[in-house]
Amino acid sequence: MKVVLQIYPFRCAVCAKKIKDRLLQLDGVKSVNVFPKVGKVRIELNQSKVTKERIEKTMLALNLPVLSIKSSRRKERINMT
Repeated sequence: MKVVLQIYPFRCAVCAKKIKDRLLQLDGVKSVNVFPKVGKVRIELNQSKVTKERIEKTMLALNLPVLSIKSSRRKERINMT
């Protein structure tokens, strides 16, 4: 399953790497692409091993609130605000 997180845009390349590294530590996350200028994080994951809620908690631990999560498998949008 692929999900796209909407977060606030930022410009820090080091922060983007920190986000990617932290999310890749979660069991079940296969790949992470961070697009800081547009505030998006694309994640490929195994839904049976990691939940969207766990991903949101990980982002909050980095002081980055998730504004919404969009699943690419189904056309659903989950507002987190």
